[in-house]
Order: sequence, then structure tokens, then C-alpha cells
Amino acid sequence: MQVKALWAGIGAGALWGFSVLAPKLTWNYDFWDVSFGRYVFYGIISFVHLALNYRSRKQWMTANALWTSFFFSLIANTVYYTLLVYCARRSGIALTSLMVGLIPVTVAIFGRTADLPFRRIAGPIALLTLGIFVLEWQEVRNLGHWDWVGFGLLVFEITIWTWYAIENAKFMKRNPKITGLIWSSLSGVTTLTSMVVAWGIYKYFWGEQWVAPVSEATPATLTTFLWVVAICGLGGSWVAFAWWNYASQVLKTSLTGQLMIFETLFALAYGWIYAGRFPTAHEIVATLLFVTGVRWSIKTAKTAG
Repeated sequence: MQVKALWAGIGAGALWGFSVLAPKLTWNYDFWDVSFGRYVFYGIISFVHLALNYRSRKQWMTANALWTSFFFSLIANTVYYTLLVYCARRSGIALTSLMVGLIPVTVAIFGRTADLPFRRIAGPIALLTLGIFVLEWQEVRNLGHWDWVGFGLLVFEITIWTWYAIENAKFMKRNPKITGLIWSSLSGVTTLTSMVVAWGIYKYFWGEQWVAPVSEATPATLTTFLWVVAICGLGGSWVAFAWWNYASQVLKTSLTGQLMIFETLFALAYGWIYAGRFPTAHEIVATLLFVTGVRWSIKTAKTAG
């Protein structure tokens, strides 16, 4: 079962990695439109899935589950993604990628249990951290100025997603009757609710600043937009969160957190394919550090029981 959960965590990273490429594929659409389209597809398929499983509702349609799902979705999707968009625009992609890349490390550190002391995961965490800095530090050094406000918001963003990852794992372990797919569907419906409100507020107050010229939208770009947000909604959200929830339910939280580095690895691979180029030397070094760190962490988790 643990092997299956490991592959589920890796698969979630592969699907999330494509979501990182989505803005490049839909460059002539507003960033928030891409986000909103993704969560519309996520919400629709989630609603259909819950409707088809209505007879088993006593296992998952409780006040505690619904409230927890709404709060988790608000934190992990709406608030997190809103901050991600804002920080990427304010502080640049390099600093944002560097800071967000630290989430696997923070989840591994704060999500560990008493039977897994820090000294046993210090080595894998050091490799992951080094890999992140090797990958992003050169770009960060090229920044024209250091944005302390953006940096502070990114620290807050790391904090809330770390909290979510740990608390979500605790919830899944406490509720084994709720499957990863059901929990993903509950999250999809509640995410769509909060995202509709957030998207409306954004469009009303700030949307005109970043909307692409209408003349750039063509039938071809609209088709690309629709299939990209469909893949992100169905694969990058519904399936990815289902696999992630299953991994969180079975594996140690510290290990699950480190598996999140596969989102970065797959995003890199998709980027190389999209750009039609081979990886640079520092990208290869970072990849080797990531893979070595995760393999070391898996061995550590096995010996810890």
C-alpha cells in the first residue's frame, strides 16, 4: 500500500507541474481567467462525482467535513493562489519560485512525528534545500531590487500552505472512510464557491489593468485556453488532489511533504519540452539533488516504520 501511495504522491506532482506551465500556454489571457477556468472545471466534475455518490453521503456529508473542506479550500486554493499571482507580479517569478519551492522542506520539518526525529531527516532536507537554491538563486541575484513586502507575503504563503498540508494529512488519517477522491470532490465544490467571489472582486477592482487586448483572442487561442484549463481542472486539481489525499492518508506527513518536490521536477521537464531545449548544468545539478534527497527520505521513512 505504501508503494501505491508513493506513486500517488509522485503522480500528483506530475499533474501539478503541468499547472505551472499553463500560464505560458495561455499567455494572451488574463492570469486570473486561467485560474477561474481551472476551478470551474474542478467544481463541475466534483459536483457530478458527489451526486453519483449521494447514497454514501452519511460517510462524508457531515457538518465537520463540509466546514473543514470549505476552510481548507479557501486557504489552499483561493487565498494561496491569489497570493501567488500577486507576488509573481509584484516580486517576480524568480523570488516567488524560490520561496514556494521551500514548501516541501517546511512541511517535512513541521510535519514530522515523534518517531522521526529531525536528525534522521536533516540530510534529505539539506539536499532538497540546496537543490532549490541551486535552481533559483542565480535568477534571484539578478533582481533589480529586494521587495520586502513581497518577501513577507511569500513567507505568509509558505506558512499557510504548510499548515494546510499538515492539517489535511491529519484529517485524512482521522477519517479513513473518506476516500481521497471524495475529499477532492468536496474541496472542488467549496473551492468553486470561494473562487467565484474572489474572481468577481478581482475583476471589479483590478481586472482592467491586466486584461489582454481582445484582438489577441482568436478561435485557436480560445481552444487552447479551454483544453488547458480543462486539463488543469480535471487533472491538476481533481485527480491530483485525490492522489495527494490518498498519499497523505497512508504515508508519514514528513515524507509526503518532500514528495511535493516532484511538482518542481515535472514543471522543469515540461518547461524544457515546451522550450525545445536541454536542461542547463545548474538545472541538472538541482534535479540530481532533488531525486537523491527524496530517495534518501523514502529509505529513512521505511526504517522508521
